[in-house]
Amino acid sequence: MAVNSAGPWAGAVAALAGLNVPVMPYRRNIYMTTPFPQIPRPMPFTFDVGSGFYMRPEGASILMGEANPAEPSSYTTTVDWEWLDTVLEHGLARFPILEQAGLAEQQCWAGLYEVTPDHNPILGSNPALAGYVDASGFSGHGIMHAPGCGLLIAEEILDGRAHTINIDELRIDRFANGPTHAERNVF
Repeated sequence: MAVNSAGPWAGAVAALAGLNVPVMPYRRNIYMTTPFPQIPRPMPFTFDVGSGFYMRPEGASILMGEANPAEPSSYTTTVDWEWLDTVLEHGLARFPILEQAGLAEQQCWAGLYEVTPDHNPILGSNPALAGYVDASGFSGHGIMHAPGCGLLIAEEILDGRAHTINIDELRIDRFANGPTHAERNVF
């Protein structure tokens, strides 16, 4: 039994087994402020749904970012400093107090999201290869869903079918059955 939970590399790992699993890597940039007590704590993870800008406290600093919808899929994990201009434009439009914050350049970073065409994970046995199970494509939510996903994949392997939650709408064959219902609230 093989479980493909390779995150942004899941599509490439599946290809090694001759499978087409549509999981692509996309860079996400994280920009950090210097310590910034001007925003009171506690503060929840906050999204501006109009622009996609988000921020949250990270220790004494503020973590912020925004997905670049024009950026092509890649394995690039260097920080996109040009994209910072757009992030700041949107952030300052919604949260003008951020103009007082400094940028902690050494604490900024970029990582990869694993994205499927409908922004939903691919779970379960792959009908094209016996003994192969997908558990990928979480679009940045993998760590949040890991405990539940682990249970479902264990059921799939041990019982032949996940039963705690019906995962049929998340199986790989949904892509062969025509258009899927894409998750629209992805940031």
